[in-house]
Formats: sequence, C-alpha cells, structure tokens
Amino acid sequence: DRLYELLNYIIPLYAQEGRSYLTIGVGCTGGRHRSPALIEEIKKFFKNKKIAVMAVHRDLG
Repeated sequence: DRLYELLNYIIPLYAQEGRSYLTIGVGCTGGRHRSPALIEEIKKFFKNKKIAVMAVHRDLG
C-alpha cells in the first residue's frame, strides 16, 4: 500500500514538471526473485490509471 501511496504522490508531480517518463528499478537479493512479480503489480497499477507503461525484466533465466 505504501508503494501505491508513493506512486499516487509522485506521478502528478512528474506531470507538473513536464517529465515524459518515470523509471522504476527493482532488484532481488537472496535468490527469491520476487522483483518480476512486484513489477507486474506496478504495471497493473499504471494500466488501471490509463498511464502508458513498459516493463523490462532483465536477467531472468
């Protein structure tokens, strides 16, 4: 929930500043590889707000 609060706070600020994109990076430690699932949830959040979104998953294998 706090992540969504943060995104709801910063998205309008980025728009007010005229920024055309926001880059979010998420990494994993400890071999759990939860970041792809988190990124997919963030992607859904943006899509539900009708905001164009692109997700790139590195180092999956």
